[in-house]
Amino acid sequence: MYADVAQLVEHAIGNGEVSGSIPDVGSTIIMEKSVKKESYAVASLKAFIVKDGKVLILEESSSYKGGTQHGNFVMPGGKVNEGQNLNSSLKREIKEECGGSLRVKIGRPFHIDEWKVNVPGKPKHIVATYIECVHERGEVNLNDEFKRYLWIDPRKYAKYKINAAAKRAFRSYLKQS
Repeated sequence: MYADVAQLVEHAIGNGEVSGSIPDVGSTIIMEKSVKKESYAVASLKAFIVKDGKVLILEESSSYKGGTQHGNFVMPGGKVNEGQNLNSSLKREIKEECGGSLRVKIGRPFHIDEWKVNVPGKPKHIVATYIECVHERGEVNLNDEFKRYLWIDPRKYAKYKINAAAKRAFRSYLKQS
């Protein structure tokens, strides 16, 4: 009977119905049903913070282990947590990345973009909405993910090492301004 079961398991494994192995010794067979995981895009928000006509950009630190843009400038922002509305999510990301004293008025979404990243061993499809925000008060106090920040003239974004998605967002912003 073991041979019959082994042949059945080999057939199932060969057809992709299950994944697992047939033990070399003994009569116990360990099988694990193969489950195809659905994958989803990650919803992300990016704050295009404007102060006195200049836009805030953040340089990602090379020591940031979860980063994919080391040495590039990016916009503050990140993923939308399940159960969190968009405004709360964007405010949370600004607070986490730029410090608790920075206050902004959340304005209009003006650009949607997508890209793929590979956070070590975890490929992700990101869909981001860029939202114009107006600085109200407070100073930038970066967390450890970032090396420095700059307030730049949006017309001069090409002078900086900005990631590709943020470059597209700058172009959209300038067309609409």
